[in-house]
Amino acid sequence: MKLTDAQQIQFWSKVDKSQECWIWLADRNTSHGHGRIKLKTGPGQYRKFLAHRISWELAHGPIPEGLIILHKCDNPPCVNPDHLFLGTLRDNALDMHAKGRHRIYQSKLNLKTARLIRILRRGGASYADLCAQFNVSKSTIGSVLAGKSWPEPH
Repeated sequence: MKLTDAQQIQFWSKVDKSQECWIWLADRNTSHGHGRIKLKTGPGQYRKFLAHRISWELAHGPIPEGLIILHKCDNPPCVNPDHLFLGTLRDNALDMHAKGRHRIYQSKLNLKTARLIRILRRGGASYADLCAQFNVSKSTIGSVLAGKSWPEPH
């Protein structure tokens, strides 16, 4: 995305450049910690962009299709262009594995708890209540209720 001068000033005003990693100080993605910035994309239209992607584009130009921006420093809120590099999703997976950052996810739910979530929701429980009770995200609750996660066996 091409940023106006005002948008570039807005962007860099949200960055702490006092250390080797330039840390994004504003809104962050809660699942991974990457910085996000809301920019005007048209008359009355706004969209959120990942800050490290904007930083890359300001320093190096557009990101080629099919590529993503990876961090050499493994610090998600870092937007220092010298710490960023282009790669594929496969490159990211290999980089994560090589650096010991791969995660093994264990589900907090099972079919029994999914059934209970559905029963509680039909009984009037809010998403917030269910999230708190089962220590999961709103999207997880939504997936359970939609039958995408832990569907009933046929």
